[in-house]
Amino acid sequence: VSVGLVVRHRAARPPSSGRRRPRLVRSSTQRGRGEARRASPAPRRHPSSSGMPRLAFTVVALAAVVSAEVAVPIDCPGIVSHSLPAFSYADFSISVSEEQASHGNLMIEVKDESEVAMHNAVEVYLHAGTVPRDPRSTQMFVKTYTDREHRAFALAVNVLQLQPLTYHVVLLAGARDADLEISIDIVGTEVDPSHSVHGHICPGEWVYHHYRTTGSEAGPETSLEWLVEASSSTLTARIKPQFGSPPLRLTPPTRTVGSTSQTRMSVCPEVGGDYWLAVVGEGDECGHYTVGVKLSTSGCVASGDEERSSAIQTLPLGRFEYGECTAPFQ
Repeated sequence: VSVGLVVRHRAARPPSSGRRRPRLVRSSTQRGRGEARRASPAPRRHPSSSGMPRLAFTVVALAAVVSAEVAVPIDCPGIVSHSLPAFSYADFSISVSEEQASHGNLMIEVKDESEVAMHNAVEVYLHAGTVPRDPRSTQMFVKTYTDREHRAFALAVNVLQLQPLTYHVVLLAGARDADLEISIDIVGTEVDPSHSVHGHICPGEWVYHHYRTTGSEAGPETSLEWLVEASSSTLTARIKPQFGSPPLRLTPPTRTVGSTSQTRMSVCPEVGGDYWLAVVGEGDECGHYTVGVKLSTSGCVASGDEERSSAIQTLPLGRFEYGECTAPFQ
C-alpha cells in the first residue's frame, strides 16, 4: 500500500508584447509526412502584483492500491493481532472449505485494542474471490456498526450465502493508528440439547441455526423450545422458527431478543426433520447471543398459537367490521 503526492512547479513567463504567433506541433501520424498542424495558442500568464513570477503547481495523487497477492492468510477458525497505521489498508484472506460452507455461518470480528477508544477506528470490508483496486467500490459487505460494549466491529455471512472459496477481509484505519485483533470463526448451524452455540449478529444480518428431530422424538406431546439469550446489552434481534427450510421472511410468529434477557419460543415437532431458527439483527449496534434447544414430552403449545386463539373474533356474514393493529405483527 502506497500513498503519495508529487508536486511540480515552474515559473510563469511574462507576456510578450503584441500578438502571439501560434506554435507548430507535429502529430504522431504527420511526422512521417513532414506535415504540421497548428496548435491553439497557450493561455497568457500575468505577473504577480509584486513583480515576481507566479508559480504554477501540478499535483498528482498516487492512489492507494490493495493487492490480493500481499494478503495475510488467517486460519478458519483463527485469531491474529495487527497494528494498522492511520488511513492505511490491510488485507487478510480466509479459505472456506466445502464442509464449512454447508454447515456453518462465517463470523468475522475485529476488536479495537488501542489505548484510546474511537468509534470509527476501522472500517471492515469483505470481498469474495478477489479484491478490486479500490476495496470500497464493489465490496460484498461493509460494516461500520460497532459493539461499543466490546469495542468490536463485526459482520457475518450466513449458511445460505457462504460459498467454498477464498474471502478477503480488508481493513481501513481511521484518523489514528489502530491496534486490532481479528477473529475468524465458523459457527455451526446445528444445535442440540447438550450444548449451546455462541455467535454475534449486526443490524440487517440473518444467521441460521437448526435442530434435527428423529421420528421417535416427534409427536403430538413433544415440545421443542428455542432458548435465545443476548450476551450484550447492545443487542436487539428478532427470532423466527420454521420447519423444513431456513426462514427468509419475518412472518408471524416471531419474538424479540434484547437487554441480556432470555427469550423462549416453542414449536410442536409432529414429524421428524429439520427445525430452523433465524436470528435477525435489529437496532443500531452489533451484539453477541447464545442459542440452545430444550425437548420435553409433557404437551406442546406452539408460541404464537395462544395469542392468535385469544384474538379470534366472529365476523357476521354480510356485515363490515372495523379494527386496528399495531406493528410489528399484531
